[in-house]
Amino acid sequence: VLLTAAHFLSGMRRLAGPGPDRKGLEVVTEKAISELLGRQDVEKIPQRIPNRMVWKLGKTWRTDRGKWFSIDELGDDVDHRVLNVLRKTRADSARLLRTIFRIVLGKYRSLPEAFMTFDINGSRELSFKEFEDGMKGLMSDAQDVPSCLRQPDWVQKVYLILGGGGGCLTLHDFSIRLCGIGRGPIRKLRDRLLLKHHSITRAWEALATPEAGSKNSFVGEEDFVNEYLALLKGKPASLSSTSAALNLVDPEDEKQDAFLTWQARALFHMMDAGLGNANGQIDLDEFKLLMADVSPPCCLEEFRINLLLNHGSWTAAFQAVQKSGSSAKTLYGTLVRCAGTLDIRISDLQMIFERVCPSAMRGEVSVQDFMEQLQSQGKGFSLAEFSIRLWLGKPEGMSLDEVLARNPIDAARRLRLDEFSAELFGLGPGVSKLKSEQRKILPAFPRLKEAEVAQLYDALRLQHHGKVSLQSLRQSAVTSNVSDILATNKVSYSPGETAYIHYRVPRDRVGQLLEKPFIAMVSTEMKWVAGGGGGWMLRGKPITEVGSVMAVLPNKREGVVCVPLPLSEAFFERQEFRLFASPNGTRVGAQIGGGVSFEVAPPEAGQPVIDETTHNSMRLTWAPPELEVDKIKVSHYTLSVRPLEAAFEVSTKQSDKFSLLTKWDHDKQALRHVCSFRLDGLRPGLSYRTTVVPHFVRKDQGTTIEGPPSNPSEALELPKCIPPGPPSEPRIKSANRQEVELEIDIAEDGCGEILSGFQVYRMLARENMSGTTKRLRKQSTGATDFFLLPDYEKSQEKAGLVAVEIAYVKMAARGRSARILVRSLPTDGKVWRFLITAKNSAGEGALSAPSSPWQAPTPLAPPSAPGRPRILRVYPASVEISWTPPEDGCSRIAAYRVKARRLHDARSLTVDTIWLSQDAKEDP
Repeated sequence: VLLTAAHFLSGMRRLAGPGPDRKGLEVVTEKAISELLGRQDVEKIPQRIPNRMVWKLGKTWRTDRGKWFSIDELGDDVDHRVLNVLRKTRADSARLLRTIFRIVLGKYRSLPEAFMTFDINGSRELSFKEFEDGMKGLMSDAQDVPSCLRQPDWVQKVYLILGGGGGCLTLHDFSIRLCGIGRGPIRKLRDRLLLKHHSITRAWEALATPEAGSKNSFVGEEDFVNEYLALLKGKPASLSSTSAALNLVDPEDEKQDAFLTWQARALFHMMDAGLGNANGQIDLDEFKLLMADVSPPCCLEEFRINLLLNHGSWTAAFQAVQKSGSSAKTLYGTLVRCAGTLDIRISDLQMIFERVCPSAMRGEVSVQDFMEQLQSQGKGFSLAEFSIRLWLGKPEGMSLDEVLARNPIDAARRLRLDEFSAELFGLGPGVSKLKSEQRKILPAFPRLKEAEVAQLYDALRLQHHGKVSLQSLRQSAVTSNVSDILATNKVSYSPGETAYIHYRVPRDRVGQLLEKPFIAMVSTEMKWVAGGGGGWMLRGKPITEVGSVMAVLPNKREGVVCVPLPLSEAFFERQEFRLFASPNGTRVGAQIGGGVSFEVAPPEAGQPVIDETTHNSMRLTWAPPELEVDKIKVSHYTLSVRPLEAAFEVSTKQSDKFSLLTKWDHDKQALRHVCSFRLDGLRPGLSYRTTVVPHFVRKDQGTTIEGPPSNPSEALELPKCIPPGPPSEPRIKSANRQEVELEIDIAEDGCGEILSGFQVYRMLARENMSGTTKRLRKQSTGATDFFLLPDYEKSQEKAGLVAVEIAYVKMAARGRSARILVRSLPTDGKVWRFLITAKNSAGEGALSAPSSPWQAPTPLAPPSAPGRPRILRVYPASVEISWTPPEDGCSRIAAYRVKARRLHDARSLTVDTIWLSQDAKEDP
């Protein structure tokens, strides 16, 4: 828990990455962020911190072990201090990145040009090797390079900062981070364009100048700069709080005007080189590519549906994609070039590729491999996609309900998977070739594969409590996003989202469309009134023209249109997309076919991410909806959990398992809250997927309304067993030169399994177990930026640890403690600590806390000379003497040899050996 700015800075010194001087660049790991910003064990906070709140929270922690504390519980004063520290550290990082920016522009005309030079294989992204080679070559020619850019690992840290630890570095991340713009201005530009023109295409048409003798149009640099200044300095088109949140710039501020001009030129050069053909002007594809970089998030399920709606089949979709990106060398590069057309962020494309082909490099995935995973493996298949494919394959003019109703099999009969596949989709052995049987097959297009049918069967089984029949399929497939002639990609949209609408007009109704038919968004209350010659009425008012949220049909038979929803605050209102005949593209004529209803909803919650699992529980985190209005707020969430057996729902309302954590958002370069919830009581070995549904409260009415569900989390199978927890801190019971005996208390073993063994590590006593060492603590907190880098943290987790040989293990009678004897220890004189992990069939568990220090003996040496002997007593035949013992040479002295001779007679010599122990005498 972060308590004071001083504590924050001291924590950053402990947890930041290494740097050789006071100007070092530091990378903070996910574990460090979590500990400092909301998930730190307050009992382990150093007691020397003079803050009574530490003592108070520590006391609460000891009485309630299951609770985590967030920043919000500590008051607004702490938040203010945190933000002040963050502002300073972000400014330090910005200065360092500007130094790199200056060096890059000293050699190249623009950042995109440098990126294209580094991108040797043309994959549209930089691997670490490409980035390292390019940057080191650049720095070798540069002058006045600061010392922080001469570190051995500075390239890796800058690469992580620019890309956020999310894989390869894209052009937009490279350019946006180095020039210091960020995605905020781009997102603001997109919102202003949608407010003014209601769609990206219309905004382009208003900006662009047609090229003489060509259908293409372009925008020059000065035109773009002028439009950028006008949009960000002018009065917004709407006075809603959404647009008011887009901070206006003071028109009289000349410094701000110069800064916006610089921003506009940097964005222009980024767009100009976006497709690799910088020519001093931008075209529609380059413009859309940058706007897509701040589009709403898109998952694999939505990506599949958008491809099918836009192109009608997988083959046509990938042929069009390859044609659009014909100059790219790989499928991934092709899709990146088409990201603007698909209105999808490149980061979402990266996640889609990782999900479809997790074991392959993106640049190595071919079209055949990608289609194989989409079709034969059925990755990302959903019930909504089945409805679209059934709509694409149905006869013209029929509704889905009519298509399913004409199937002759008993609708209520329970179907097994083999019957479901054979009778409804014609798959599997023993499928009849008779026409009467073939008529039962549902006309889905493209035809479903076996893996997709199996996923459809499982989804129906979850929704209908284990019973799968034609009736249950009919209830799930006939959704509100399809009608007889229209199909849309979603059933609810947030303001600013783009709706994809596929239309297919029957031949006998084409003549009714008139000259310029269009699809428009209208209220469900808009009705046709037959009286007085007929006309459209909405709440008692005649309607002759619709608003600007419409799209003219490109042809009268079949096609796709994109309709972006305007930015507004009209949440939870039912709207419809309808196809109207029109003589001029604006006047409302007769409605053709049925409409598709949808709801204007607030933004959905982020996709849940499973970040912690045990054999019977998991923890989910998700981003809350980004609300820019004051009329509604989130009251609680409902988690819909879908295992392979029976689905169930869990509410976060008044639950002690729900909490808010604070993490760094690399995309927005700011702290953000994420929601966290732990699901307990799950069954080991089962797969689970979870969807988060926010519940909103209207402040003016006080009513609670269910919001749109999030994209489902990735399916995760819980392990049947997990590695054991960390043992207690090892206690040194005995030690000698070669062996040390340690005692530990054994933690949870992971699933009731018998432990298979232990592993002991040693580490230098100056190291701690946060993943960094005291050597790193002494580094500066110079230019620090906060990024979530789990891979970087994982690579540092056991740095500096050395495995130790175990002689034997003695378990206590009840098995809750053990004594471990380790040997073959070093004799280097250094101070070491011991750490222990337990093992079972699931693997090696977590590390224990380090033991108390143990100093290794120095290398062996002969004993030094004893002190001068003194005669104590004289006897007739003997004498008693004493002496001061010598230095033992790092080994216990076994014996002394005493020599005596007569005076003036060197030849007379008496030797006597004195053994200090019987063991030493037996083994000299």
